[in-house]
Amino acid sequence: MRTDGNAPLTAENAMRVMETLRSVSFAGVASYWATRDPDDRWIDQLRKLRQSSSN
Repeated sequence: MRTDGNAPLTAENAMRVMETLRSVSFAGVASYWATRDPDDRWIDQLRKLRQSSSN
């Protein structure tokens, strides 16, 4: 998670989000959007988002 001043969250709030997400459980059931696209497509999309946010 970015904490270099360009992130929308403070470092403290980012840690709160990460701690909260660690306690989330889907009871072994993946959401429909998680199975809709293969992992490599998600990775490509995340890379594109990261590149566009740094420009």
